[in-house]
Amino acid sequence: MYKIFQYLSQTYKRLITSIAFIPSTIIIAAFMLGVVVFYFEDYKYSKWLAENLKFVLVTGTDNARMVLTTIIGGIISLTVFSFSMVMVVLTRTSAALSPRLLPQLVAQKFHQVVLGIYMGTIIYSLILVISIGPEKNLPALGILISMLLAILSLALFIYFIHSISSSIQVDNIMRGILNRASLQLNQLIDHHKNTKALISSVPEHSVSLKATETGYYFYAQPELILNYLKNKELQCRIDIYQGQFILEGTDIGSYWSLSNPEKKSDKSLDDFFYTNLHPEHIDEYYHNFTKISEIAVKALSPGINDPGTAQIALRFLNILFEQAAKLPEYLTFKLRNSEAGLTVRLPGLSHLLTDTISPIRQCAGNSTEIFSTLFALYESLLKVAPIHQYPMIVTHLKALIASAEISITNSYDRKTINLHIENIGNLPVLHPEKLPYLL
Repeated sequence: MYKIFQYLSQTYKRLITSIAFIPSTIIIAAFMLGVVVFYFEDYKYSKWLAENLKFVLVTGTDNARMVLTTIIGGIISLTVFSFSMVMVVLTRTSAALSPRLLPQLVAQKFHQVVLGIYMGTIIYSLILVISIGPEKNLPALGILISMLLAILSLALFIYFIHSISSSIQVDNIMRGILNRASLQLNQLIDHHKNTKALISSVPEHSVSLKATETGYYFYAQPELILNYLKNKELQCRIDIYQGQFILEGTDIGSYWSLSNPEKKSDKSLDDFFYTNLHPEHIDEYYHNFTKISEIAVKALSPGINDPGTAQIALRFLNILFEQAAKLPEYLTFKLRNSEAGLTVRLPGLSHLLTDTISPIRQCAGNSTEIFSTLFALYESLLKVAPIHQYPMIVTHLKALIASAEISITNSYDRKTINLHIENIGNLPVLHPEKLPYLL
């Protein structure tokens, strides 16, 4: 039962997030509008409108066919031009930034709406062309609507040019990723503040939960799992974060019975945890971190050589790290008036630093400005991170100092780096920790 619901839920999500969903809906609506307008022409209200709008109505079957065929041909040309341009722009953007940004750019709702209106105008006008008969049955009001849709398409084309040119700017792309990740982090922080943690350790009578397939790990909606856990009087803890790649047979967590410690297995629980071999549509905050990191790495590559973009990416990551530092290691989901609950692991600061900052550090070369921005990131992180995270952050910081020792050879630049190290070393949180200077 849960497998069926999960399949239907995933199918529904794929459907509504598909690039064809909005255009298909608009096309169906345009088809229905064409049929309705065709029959509406015979009503007395339409005749009254025709009398009062005579100065804008098309008369004569030849004129009507000419207007409609011109609209159809023009909108088809407009559609081909618009989306040929989109594909060229997306290709250049993926080459200059990251291919993993393509789903985000392609799935923009406005571009789907424009495509839908173009296609809807064509379908609607084709229906009118087919319905044109003798002059007394000429769908004059319908042709007027087709002309208005063509004017709307031209207006959308103008705005579409502006939208596509601004949406591919790297600053706007990173700002969009930043806003989504920041919203996701704030939601998790608020949830943690309002929910009390269930457990601090796993009991001895717990049962291991193993991955049934290889792929990127996900779990079903927490509400579904919680209702199942409540009915079975179970507690469950997941020890890997959502979107992490795992192999078949890997331990992903454990569960145990609250009423019967001797209970050893509950195979139905496996139905709520699944893997996906196509992670391109993952929108967890962890993957938004990595997207910004990939843009910075691409900007630092010899072919692009754009340290300014890398600096902006690091400052955006700085904002996100200050939020991520407030997250717990585990997040709890629980129903009211129930001891059953679900505890899931979140990507920790160490994972985030390793997967997002380390690649940038390794590609920084001898760029003093990038190293300065990295030291500023660690300094701000040390000011907001929990005390137990300091040793881990200092370990990453020492790795940054070691990279700077190898890459920065100019004496003036080394003094600049030493000044950053001194500022960090003077933070009260590091006392009596000593950081090595560049000699």
